[in-house]
Order: sequence, then structure tokens, then C-alpha cells
Amino acid sequence: MKKKLAGFLLLTVIVSAATAQIDNFDVKTDIRWERDLIRIRVENHLNPEIFVIQEAKRQAGQEVGKAFPRILLMALEPIVVNSKATVKDLVLNDLTYLNVIESLSQDAFLENSYLSEDLTTLINEYSVNLYSDFTKIFVTHDTPIPIRPYLGYIAAEDYSAVVIVATGLLPVFGKSEAAALQPALFPKLLSASGETLLSQENINPDVLTERGYVTYYPADADLTENEIGTRPLRILAAAVFGELHTDLVIRDDDAKKLLGRSANIELLKTGKIHILCNRENLNLTLSAPLEK
Repeated sequence: MKKKLAGFLLLTVIVSAATAQIDNFDVKTDIRWERDLIRIRVENHLNPEIFVIQEAKRQAGQEVGKAFPRILLMALEPIVVNSKATVKDLVLNDLTYLNVIESLSQDAFLENSYLSEDLTTLINEYSVNLYSDFTKIFVTHDTPIPIRPYLGYIAAEDYSAVVIVATGLLPVFGKSEAAALQPALFPKLLSASGETLLSQENINPDVLTERGYVTYYPADADLTENEIGTRPLRILAAAVFGELHTDLVIRDDDAKKLLGRSANIELLKTGKIHILCNRENLNLTLSAPLEK
């Protein structure tokens, strides 16, 4: 308890210090699950006491660069990692993530750097890939746990992909309420009988850090043959599960179709799971107020 309290107090000091240092920046974050992308826009007012524009721009850029690890932490905090935690939750419980996220700031790609039309503000636009840049922070295993196959008989074929329709409000598994699916880095797939069919630990780390094992699309997406092949298994989600409603529950018959053939287990292991969900849950835009 003392260790957690000390960690919380230390994080409070760090975040407070970060806020003090970035309160001259206007930070806008767009988290786009459909594109596996995080976009960060940082605005920094030029020092009005510096009359040479290029020198003022250079100084403003240095200020953004120095504060960027803390800006990035603020931008990443709301991302849902799994059914129980956001990035902010994990950082609060394990301060080593702070150092890892600081190192991640070196992987952020500066797409644009320019001045506002009135020449008073430097605008920097960055992008971070959700998977190749970011997921590696949370991958802790080297060897995946094998997926347990279904050994009974089930009428099924070798499918080219798995498409799960999880739109609208779905029942929350085990509760008398409904909720929309929340995209996450590491969702679980469960059967209606409560068995975990797939989780982060079943996936090769290379797949997790390259593209993840699920791909999210808006409900009206027209998936192409290049994306899902010619024989996809289409499944209607039965429910959502988890504290943050990130996990999907499917009917037992559908679960058996996936686990009853080795080729379909391979689909799960290689990340050929496509999830259709509510468009409004795919993009999250946050803005930090400009304070001076």
C-alpha cells in the first residue's frame, strides 16, 4: 500500500511538473483506431520579444522538443489497453512506463512544422503508429500460449478471415445492461459459455507489434476481398465483456467453428480478425486548453 501511495505521489509530482512546463502549448490529440494511428498537433506561441521570425520559430521548436515526452504522455493517457486499464491506469500503477513512453517520443514522426497565418504560432504535427511504435511497450511475453482446439465435430470449413459485427448497443455479459464496444489494443474473444478463446498471450509478439491481432472498421465499411478474402466467417457478437467493454462474446457454435479446424486457429493467431463497430467509438479527439 505504501509503495502504491509513494508511486501515486511521485506521478502526481511528475505530471504537475509536466503541466507547468507545457501550459504554454495547445495540444490536440486524434486517436484513430480504424487507421491504427495517433495524431498529435502542438501549438506554441512565439516569443513576442524576439523580432527575427526564424529565431523565434527555432526557439519555439526547441521548447516543444524538450517537452514532447510529457506532451506524448498526456496524448496517450486515454488509450484503452485492455478490459481493465487505460494507459493512464497502467502508468499510475507502474512508473517504469514513464521512462518507456519517454523513449517512445523518439519514434514519433514529425509530419509538418509551420507557422500560423498571422506568424505568431508554431504548429507541429506528429504521428505515432498504434502498433509498430506503441504496442511494444505492453508486450511482455516471448512465446505465445497455444490456443486450445475444439476436438468435437462441428460443420465448418477453412475460412479466409473472421468478421465480427459488434454494432449498436450489445448486452454486457453477466449483467442486465447494454453498452457499445470500446476498441482496445488487446481485446479478448470469449465464448458464450465463458471460455477465453483468444487473448494477447496467444499471439506472437511480432504480430502484436506489427499490426495487432484485430482490425476495427466502422459499421458501414465495405470490406474488400483483399482484406477478408473470399470465404470469411461472419459472426454476430452476442455481448461485450470487461470493465471497459472491450472484449467480445460470441455464440458457442461460432467458437467451435473457429477452434475446430487448425486453419481457422491460424486466422486467430495471425490477426485476421475484423471487427465492425460504431463509428463514433473509432475516433477520439481531445484538446488541452491553452493556459498561460
